[in-house]
Amino acid sequence: MLPYIDVFGRQISMYALCILIGLALGILAAFFRANIYKCPWEDVLYASFYGILGSIAGGKFLYLLTNLSWILKHSAEILGNQEALVALFTGGFVFYGGILGALAGIYLYAKQYHLRTGMLLEILVPSVPLAHALGRVGCFCAGCCYGLPMEPPWGVYFIHSLSAPGDISFFPVQLLEAGCNLAIFIFLFVKYKDKKTKGEASCFYLLSYGILRFALEFLRADAERGFLFGLSTSQWISIFLVVSVLIIRKRIFPERDPES
Repeated sequence: MLPYIDVFGRQISMYALCILIGLALGILAAFFRANIYKCPWEDVLYASFYGILGSIAGGKFLYLLTNLSWILKHSAEILGNQEALVALFTGGFVFYGGILGALAGIYLYAKQYHLRTGMLLEILVPSVPLAHALGRVGCFCAGCCYGLPMEPPWGVYFIHSLSAPGDISFFPVQLLEAGCNLAIFIFLFVKYKDKKTKGEASCFYLLSYGILRFALEFLRADAERGFLFGLSTSQWISIFLVVSVLIIRKRIFPERDPES
């Protein structure tokens, strides 16, 4: 595909570029939603930074955890190669780890500055599928997170990919996930624009993405995701996430308050 583009003689990672564009658009969307809750844009911006830092830390941690056996097996090679060591800690993230890290970051910001965590989540969470959609486009450009082998026209060749075999065509599940995430964002942005819907946007996103991710995992072919009893790590997290939201929703978010 197109893992890099040349800008003034310098190579720019398309994956990183798509992530940056997605984050910028997500923050802009959050600014719009902040008006609903009369929340200062500065708090939205700084809470976003906390969430982004938490997402990076959580995504990297879960990536290292799911690939721990491979890392330990090749530890001597990795430690003896500076490029491999840098690549290990700069590349590779697991989205679910990023979600958990982002939630933790937003929670810490809310506690530090005595803000309502639920309010910040309702402002910021709808932006997550928008940023994620752009991130999956970046995955498509880089040729990672690819789908099952499939002949054209449904399959594509990731010729310049650093991870997908270039001589086999794969289903572009990255683009399918990007489209689904975009649809979730549009629904959240249009549907939940009343501050009386306390927690509903966050819950809908977690439930819808958990179900979506569980299903899409069956279409993926990249093996570096960890498996247990025939299900991938992300599928087990999806099950846990959906069940948890259904069980504790009323405890985390109060019911609608007609006077608020």
